[in-house]
Amino acid sequence: MKKDCLTTFSKVDFNTFEPEEDKIRIEDIAHALSMMTRANGHFPQFFSVGQHCIQCCEKLSATDGTCLSASRWK
Repeated sequence: MKKDCLTTFSKVDFNTFEPEEDKIRIEDIAHALSMMTRANGHFPQFFSVGQHCIQCCEKLSATDGTCLSASRWK
């Protein structure tokens, strides 16, 4: 791993201090959010930030259509 970089889920060395647009991958973002828990684990069952994002997007889509349906990512 390079100095000041983290290796993402897709094996990209990503420097958070000097980000490069071509190294940003939606798969890496989705993977990271799926591993983060909402409410710091205080819910009775696991509920990820990624799951929360998808539910918010679907609710927004149902009301005014400004967010694409996330059903393709399930």
